[in-house]
Amino acid sequence: MRIAFNGVGCGWGNTGGTQSVFRMADALLELGVDVQLWADMPSKFTWFSPRTPLITTDMGSAPETDVLISTGVVTVKNTWKFSRKRVGIQWARGYESWAMPETKLKTRYALDLPLWANSTCLAQRIQRVSGKDVDVQYCGIPLDEFYPTESTDEFTVGALWSDKPAKKAKTVFDLMGRPELSDVQWRLFGEYTLKNKRENMRFQHRPGMEAKRGIYSACDVWVATSVTEGLHIPPMEAALCGAAVVSRSGLSAGTGDYCVDGISGCAYDTL
Repeated sequence: MRIAFNGVGCGWGNTGGTQSVFRMADALLELGVDVQLWADMPSKFTWFSPRTPLITTDMGSAPETDVLISTGVVTVKNTWKFSRKRVGIQWARGYESWAMPETKLKTRYALDLPLWANSTCLAQRIQRVSGKDVDVQYCGIPLDEFYPTESTDEFTVGALWSDKPAKKAKTVFDLMGRPELSDVQWRLFGEYTLKNKRENMRFQHRPGMEAKRGIYSACDVWVATSVTEGLHIPPMEAALCGAAVVSRSGLSAGTGDYCVDGISGCAYDTL
């Protein structure tokens, strides 16, 4: 049996969504499943090299597959059309599920594709909007890739930098400006460049896996500022590298599946 993940129309980039897709595909490949990753443009993902074959194709010339999985709202319609005589699955992702108008989401959810989410929190949101059952499948994080590698004598806080409003990265700079945190060192990384750097901050643009591991390991605390995520991956990676996680609470923060206040982290209504 062949399973294909459909990225035709959106492609693959350095995002948590692409990472989740690639991790899931590689896990299936390891189980002996025939798996492919489809897109109509070259992959821009640089964090690691997936073992699953990357197929460059459009939907008109796509190879045969038994199961086709949409990987975002852009690929739902072409997955549905391609899968009329096959098995199709809609992987409902966090970004569109929180950011798009509910009327548009309902149109996608109404198609006869089984719904699949990568967190319980996101599944609850989708169930409320669609009225349909949603299966939950976690993408997983390899324990041999994220572990403590270094430490510093200075108290260090880490965070993800993005210029997308939903990431609420401005919160990090608000925290940096607090007098009681003036002695704290900050480690940030992100897909986007950062111009306004501070003296007590180190920023790395588009780090690879080894560099990310070093950033996480240098942090005593990792602050997750996002308000809209499906399953927020960086805080999990940071925790595996020894950092304590501080996040927003609520279904949309993407950390509710693993950051339990007072047990596995600290969750606050506001940061």
